[in-house]
Amino acid sequence: MKYSIRIVFTLFAVILSLVKGFAYDWPLVNGQIQHQINSTFGECRGERAYFHNGVDIQASQGTAVVAIESDTAYILSGSVGVNIGHYRYYHLANLTIQNLQMVQAGTIIGYTNADNHIHFIESNQSVDFYGNVPNEYCVNPLRNGALTPFIDAGAPEIDSITIYRQGTNDVVQPGTIYGQLDFAVQAHDPGVAADGTINNQSACGVYNISIEFRDSTDNLIGQAISYLIFDNIPDNGDINWAFATGSNSSTFVYWATNDPFNEPYNKYWNTRQRENSNYNVDARYPGEALYGDGAIRIRVIVEDIAGNTDMVDLSP
Repeated sequence: MKYSIRIVFTLFAVILSLVKGFAYDWPLVNGQIQHQINSTFGECRGERAYFHNGVDIQASQGTAVVAIESDTAYILSGSVGVNIGHYRYYHLANLTIQNLQMVQAGTIIGYTNADNHIHFIESNQSVDFYGNVPNEYCVNPLRNGALTPFIDAGAPEIDSITIYRQGTNDVVQPGTIYGQLDFAVQAHDPGVAADGTINNQSACGVYNISIEFRDSTDNLIGQAISYLIFDNIPDNGDINWAFATGSNSSTFVYWATNDPFNEPYNKYWNTRQRENSNYNVDARYPGEALYGDGAIRIRVIVEDIAGNTDMVDLSP
């Protein structure tokens, strides 16, 4: 009986530790308090060159960086990055640890360099290797229960919405919204200050973009288009399916109707979609059309990872 009780308590302790293990402190001194976020996960980098695979945490040059997890350090000679456990720390100088050293959580591993921030990456696999983390391993460190505490009181903003005939550069004007259509949505989220308020010094990417279709009584028609959700990031070779021309490291124009995570990547909204069918199946006659002939309101919604939103309603 004594052994069974001990086993139950041991299992409970293991489960509790796993549950608690999802949340972790910030990788800087004073890690129990929030720090400023300058860039978010999944942003465009360069002229649609690659996805931002972590978050940028403001830290003036010389700020101590601490390990989140106990594990072996992997450091390339002359590198400004360190891999430990499930995390990569980048833009470091004056490292205080050695390659292949066993590092304990909470240990100072180095100091921020002249970039004045740490590029922080979380992986769903152990990063027991050298160099950058493959996109397929990267997860969003700002998700609920990861970097803690995290408060974001600022809402994202929709800057513009442009609708194109699918696969062309032909802009669709109000009153002619029909057929196969692509939505390009320019949007941004303000940076997050250390106290959770808006930091207008930086424009960040958004977490999710969705498009809803509603009837005259505001009932949702079918399912919303919601392909762009940055819990993870696609392969860098697929960035053009996520970001439209004009996107760069500070301007984010999203292809809201494309799905860079799942083939076919080049999707669209089909106003002629047959009810209870895929988006690319046309209705054979008006009575089986999902959207019908009644008035439809198009609602574009952008959301940050804290749940703050902005929305714009369009009329066909």
